[in-house]
Amino acid sequence: MPAKGQYVDLTGRVFGYLTVTGLGKQRGYYRWWDCKCSCGKKKMILASSLHSRRSRSCGCYKKEWMEKYKKDRLTTHGKSDLPEYRVWWDMIRRCRSKETKSYKDYGGRGITVCERWQNFEWFYEDMGNRPSPKHTIERKDNNKGYHKDNCVWATYKQQARNTRRTVFVSVNGKEMPLIEAIEGSQIKYSTALYRHRQGYSLEEILAPVK
Repeated sequence: MPAKGQYVDLTGRVFGYLTVTGLGKQRGYYRWWDCKCSCGKKKMILASSLHSRRSRSCGCYKKEWMEKYKKDRLTTHGKSDLPEYRVWWDMIRRCRSKETKSYKDYGGRGITVCERWQNFEWFYEDMGNRPSPKHTIERKDNNKGYHKDNCVWATYKQQARNTRRTVFVSVNGKEMPLIEAIEGSQIKYSTALYRHRQGYSLEEILAPVK
């Protein structure tokens, strides 16, 4: 590990589409490196962004990726109007596009889409038609990626029972998901969740809204 005030020279190193050409500027422990992208454009990138792979290009990678899937949508399979295509497209985006709000919970924590499912045709062949408009893609194990053996069609209610953020409450001494505990009541899940976070008992959570 470099001593305080020293640093590892990244000149000549390649990070994705970027080749480091020299030190750009530094401020305290933060260092920016001058980089040249394979497309020819030059850009200054923070060292931590290079090491973490948050920056792989000058921005052309994202554009190239978007164009690839737009082209696929329009010309490759002729199924872009299917609701399953939208499910597939959203799956790809949240695992690969840092611009997607949900990226941090998917691609940002290492969730990937298997190589076979990079192609919509193969995804559609493996998953088939979704049973209803309420169904979307669900992973059986939330710590594993998207592939045939780990995915099923599930409703949003079913998914709420299988998420890292599932809220559990005690019912007759048994733990169960909050969304399951309020089934049959007139209480919306958002209301029940708010009451739970306020420390309400289950009886208070289920009390009718006045």
